[in-house]
Amino acid sequence: MCKFRVLLLCFAVVAVHFNHINCLYDEDKKVLRDGLESIAHDCLHGCGIDETEIENIEADDNVDQCFKKCIMTDAGFLDQDGKYNKDILNESLNKVIGNQDNAERILNELDHCFSENGDNTEVDEEAHMKRIDVLFACLRQIRE
Repeated sequence: MCKFRVLLLCFAVVAVHFNHINCLYDEDKKVLRDGLESIAHDCLHGCGIDETEIENIEADDNVDQCFKKCIMTDAGFLDQDGKYNKDILNESLNKVIGNQDNAERILNELDHCFSENGDNTEVDEEAHMKRIDVLFACLRQIRE
């Protein structure tokens, strides 16, 4: 009887694990990249970053804070107070992505990632920048 309970527990753990695996299709990732491309170019110019550095930004972990903040704000990942808001992000993704199915899958992945790694309780500038870093890392994670 004990072996059965252990086996049942193992299945439960595996089921929970598979529930949180990245569920984005390549199409979702492409749509996300394409949707954010114009915002990224505007942010490059707004932050004084040369367009030739775009490849470095995608490969580098030390991305300019101005650029990250611009992307997260202009794309609607954060509300006016600098907090993560799933409802606002949903609206923004639908506008940026243009396809509700793609946007919903992307939203679910971002929401899951932020829920595990982010903190929406603090309101100071340091907490705001931390949320930006977490969301930017989440974006990178789901694009891979």
